[in-house]
Amino acid sequence: MYLNKIFRLPGTLAFRLTLWYAGIFTISTLVAFLALYFVVSTVLKERRDQDFLEDLQDYSSMLATEGMDRVKSEIAWEVSSDEAEHVFLRLLSLDGKELLTTDMSAWRGVGSDSQALEKLKKGAPHVFETLDLPEHEFQVRTVYGIIGPDLVLQIGESLEEDTEFLEIHRKIFVPLMAVMVIIAAFVGWLLAKRALRGVEEVTETAIEISEGALDKRVPYKVRGEEIERLANTFNHMLDRINVLIKEMREMTDNIAHDLRSPLARIRGAAEMALANSASDQHRAFAASVIEDCDRLIEIINT
Repeated sequence: MYLNKIFRLPGTLAFRLTLWYAGIFTISTLVAFLALYFVVSTVLKERRDQDFLEDLQDYSSMLATEGMDRVKSEIAWEVSSDEAEHVFLRLLSLDGKELLTTDMSAWRGVGSDSQALEKLKKGAPHVFETLDLPEHEFQVRTVYGIIGPDLVLQIGESLEEDTEFLEIHRKIFVPLMAVMVIIAAFVGWLLAKRALRGVEEVTETAIEISEGALDKRVPYKVRGEEIERLANTFNHMLDRINVLIKEMREMTDNIAHDLRSPLARIRGAAEMALANSASDQHRAFAASVIEDCDRLIEIINT
């Protein structure tokens, strides 16, 4: 019995509603996560680019007020304060000649982009690039900016922190999503069963009526307009059926009464003929009429 319920479960409306609830929740949550992931990655990128621009502005002001020696010492300090494999700085001329650079041993494959320098020559204040280096696990974000006459500063920084931050979000999201889907399915099942409880009560009442309990009715409860309409319509239908059954019983009772009276008279006449007749043939005929009347009366009573 229990196995039959399990096998019939996929065909039930409650099961399908649960799938809809869980599916819609899963898709909505996934879309929300993707949107949040995109927003966070965009904010991280914009924040890093803004830091780059602030660095370019600082170096440009430093060059104008304190000279090249101050710029060089600041570049050396900047890299020493961070690890050399996470950030690099280079001073270039507009034609791409390298004037000063930090330790580039961890940045093989990073060169001066002639297209970026060309854009600077045409008046662009700065140019951003995102590089994929063969020997680097993470992408590298770079910026080219003019900080002085014929002087370009290139700053590059690994996107390791941003990538790891987003990776943590992805790792948290996957198990959290699995738990949320299970919870959504459970809640969806409860909601589906509650929504269909009124239909089940109508079905149970119909089963009891089919077994002979014609006075049963669907109990009135606040379940929602649709279920209430169904219950009221079902109860009204049962009332109408009861009225029709009552009328049919009255009609059949009247017909039975109307048939019993002439049959009783015929049977009484046959009994008199059986008692008073001297002919054996007439007596046999009268006995046959009495038997037929008894069978008809029994049928009418039934």
